[in-house]
Amino acid sequence: MKNSFNHSQPIPSGLSSCSFDTDSSKKHRYLFNRYLFERIDQGLIYLDANSVVISANHTAEQLLGVPRNILIGRKLLDCSPAVINEDGVHLASHQHPVMITLQSGKPLKDVVLGLFNAETHKDIWLTISLFPEIREGEYKPQRVLITLKDVTSQKMAEVRFSMASIIVNNINEGIFVTDKEGRIISINDAFTKLTGFAYQDVSGKSYSVLITDINKNKSVKLNANIDNVVNWQGEIWRHHKFNGGFPSWTTINVVRDANGRITNYIHVFMDITCLNKTNNYLSFLAYHDPLTKLPNRLLVTDRVTHALQNSKREGSKIAVLFLDLDGFKNINDIYGHDAGDFLLKEVAKRITNSVRKEDTVSRYGGDEFIVVMEKIPDIKNPATLAQKLIDSLKKVININGNKLSISTSIGISLYPSDGSDTGTLIKNADTAMYLAKKEGRSNFKYYNAGLNAEKVERVLSENA
Repeated sequence: MKNSFNHSQPIPSGLSSCSFDTDSSKKHRYLFNRYLFERIDQGLIYLDANSVVISANHTAEQLLGVPRNILIGRKLLDCSPAVINEDGVHLASHQHPVMITLQSGKPLKDVVLGLFNAETHKDIWLTISLFPEIREGEYKPQRVLITLKDVTSQKMAEVRFSMASIIVNNINEGIFVTDKEGRIISINDAFTKLTGFAYQDVSGKSYSVLITDINKNKSVKLNANIDNVVNWQGEIWRHHKFNGGFPSWTTINVVRDANGRITNYIHVFMDITCLNKTNNYLSFLAYHDPLTKLPNRLLVTDRVTHALQNSKREGSKIAVLFLDLDGFKNINDIYGHDAGDFLLKEVAKRITNSVRKEDTVSRYGGDEFIVVMEKIPDIKNPATLAQKLIDSLKKVININGNKLSISTSIGISLYPSDGSDTGTLIKNADTAMYLAKKEGRSNFKYYNAGLNAEKVERVLSENA
């Protein structure tokens, strides 16, 4: 591409010297105008009445990506790239701003066009303005001056901003922006969906009006004046305009200017009500039996351990009752698993209704249940409860029109006489339960440390 101006080109109208100038002044004016024409940061093109390029400067050559030796002397539309409007539609020849100005004689200003620059192999955006020169008494221009300005950066910024705006207003997370004092200056659509508050409800108000209880967040002070804050994440309970409050997971980011001073805070939050419910349910399932909702093996083990700690400190007694249903497998085989599940839920209910509020009832596994009694005043109390449970479970249970009855065998171990740790107490209660089954079922038995080991082993083997 040529970088020097072609001095053989005609002098653009308006750049020639006045008639009364001396030859020297004409030369200097000519050279000065040429210098300005060539060095100006906008593209300049002169056309005649037939859209033939008379003159073009170096900037125009670069913007169009077409050498001047191709441009000059030819119609602009024949040698310049095809253009599109802001909607991305290719313009037909008669729609080109050059043709409109030549036909109408009217100027056009700041028309945005896009084109592909063949030299740089990049798409660029230009604003072009056209200024027709019309002789007195005529309505069609004799010449047209075209100015070209590269606005690619601005256009791309607009596109990015538009895209960001679309994204912000179409995501599910609520977003609001505050000034450095914490006053709300902007919200997105999801904000209104999540909180019920429209922009006019919160504009200019402190972000704290959206928080139901800031004391729930002990780990951070949500103070918009803390300069060393970069970002913060945590759970915040937020107000809803109509429905009370809801838990939200919130991220707060700081925006700073070029000098590092805080200018804004961006709050992004999501409603985690369903997530909390799911987490709570999963946490519940980790420690409870899903069928009966009773504490499971893991939780009852923890409860016994905790009870032992208290008892050792206070000098109190603990009883562990191990229950196993008699003949439960036959009911499952004859009436089906649905009937068996119904029976287990009914058994859980009857056991729970028979114990004290401070006692723990657990489904230990299958048809096995455990009751933990803390602070028992007398070692006879577990026997009283065991008989109460046996009598309660004997009552007929109606399952799908079938009147069924169940019995249970119960083993009892005591702290401190039968063990001083969780595993030993549960194991010894289990051993006593097997002995109760061996002696006729529907019965209870205390663990006796003096039991013959061979007898215990035989009972456990037979019942296995």
